Amino acid sequence: MLKNEFFCLLGPSVCGKTTTLRCIAGTLKPTKGEIYIDEERVTHVPPQDRGCAMVFQFYVMFKDLDPFDQIAFPLKMHKVPMNEIKKKVTEIAEVLGIKDILHTPVEKLTVEQQQKIALARALVSDAKLYLLDEPLTNLDAKIRAKMRQTLEELKKKCSL
Repeated sequence: MLKNEFFCLLGPSVCGKTTTLRCIAGTLKPTKGEIYIDEERVTHVPPQDRGCAMVFQFYVMFKDLDPFDQIAFPLKMHKVPMNEIKKKVTEIAEVLGIKDILHTPVEKLTVEQQQKIALARALVSDAKLYLLDEPLTNLDAKIRAKMRQTLEELKKKCSL
């Protein structure tokens, strides 16, 4: 793959798309072969050191964190200074149209808002590689179409 290339894995259910993404991310060890990112062999590198950000098909919301802290979580784990965290979270929230809900309790969020928060949590990092595992599957058709458009706009803005 080339820098800023957008690549999709397509195939029927249970063919190994998620397994492949999990191997690349490092949350699953491949049974054969090697994983390379930017020409560096990362097969045995821990997930947190691979420079990958992943959005799972069945995303997770931390019940005790508001949307701001949900999105800021990976930055806090990497000990990014708070002023930079605030700036990055605000920027990605603005791009995804969720800036106005950053301090809303999780239980009051719509499915679309939760999906955008999960996406923002991955995209807020300066990752080498963004892995999106069917990030729109759980949305209804109208919202899915809107999110496709949002992802396309985000790709153009951020050179993903």
